Amino acid sequence: MSDPDSCISLPTKIADAASGQYIIQGISNFPQHDGQPFDTHVHVFDPRLGPYAPGRPYTPEDAPLSKLIAFNENLTTDGQVGNLVLVQPSPYKTDCTVLLQCLRDLRNRNINARAIVVIDVDNVTDHALEEMHQLGARGIRLNFQADGREVDLTKLADMLHKAASRIQHLPGWMVQLYVPVWVWEGKFWRL
Repeated sequence: MSDPDSCISLPTKIADAASGQYIIQGISNFPQHDGQPFDTHVHVFDPRLGPYAPGRPYTPEDAPLSKLIAFNENLTTDGQVGNLVLVQPSPYKTDCTVLLQCLRDLRNRNINARAIVVIDVDNVTDHALEEMHQLGARGIRLNFQADGREVDLTKLADMLHKAASRIQHLPGWMVQLYVPVWVWEGKFWRL
């Protein structure tokens, strides 16, 4: 099993806003691939590990960690589970109890796992973020899609800035936006 934090360096392609041209600038780190597969966006739904949030947008069928592991064992010829990226699902809102327990279980089984969490950026403690980091979390998901409501772009921009400031001290973390497609069509990025 490779070190999930090992990286190779590659040049970055960046758009130059003034000229509209792409330029090569700086170095970016990309995780090395050790030949094992990556299941890059998976959810675990297990009400035995933690209750769904009241007012959730939907109630899913159970999808416990054991089924995820069994599925991934069948993806390789040697029956080994590759690398997993767990994403906090909408029915749990900001309660990451199930996701964090799954990360503990995967670590105890020597299965590489990372996670994207959903948090209350105004109330999460540094201690909680550090615990999430130690268990494998490497990003925050801002979910503006699951409830089907209209997206307030001012609120989205504010939340994005708050989220970035909350995780800036954590190495390797990123912010993931789950938003309607129209947000990506340029209007948001002019804010």
